[in-house]
Amino acid sequence: VAEHVLGIDYCPLMPSIVAILLNYMTESYSFATLRAMSLDTPYFFSTTVREHYGWCSAFADILRRLHPQTASTMEVIGALTPEGLDPIFKHFFTPILKYDHVMRLMDIYCYEGAK
Repeated sequence: VAEHVLGIDYCPLMPSIVAILLNYMTESYSFATLRAMSLDTPYFFSTTVREHYGWCSAFADILRRLHPQTASTMEVIGALTPEGLDPIFKHFFTPILKYDHVMRLMDIYCYEGAK
């Protein structure tokens, strides 16, 4: 559907974003929001495998600089590698955070994008 309607053939984050949006908006508003986000890619989500892993690497670099203790713990368990961050960024942190925290991130994400 995304490829046909929005012209996007790779966006692993899209199903999770749609699921979150549908909790708070009607289907038509969710579609309009997603369409607006897709017009400003890669600001809101990656549309290539390379961009996706770039986001994972950028997140790891920022975490190392701003939260070195958390970063070292994540490195020990292998969660700070692009492969370890892959499921987190494919599912908008839903596998590891409480729903309230995911919603707070979604609020920031919609306001600021993925910078």
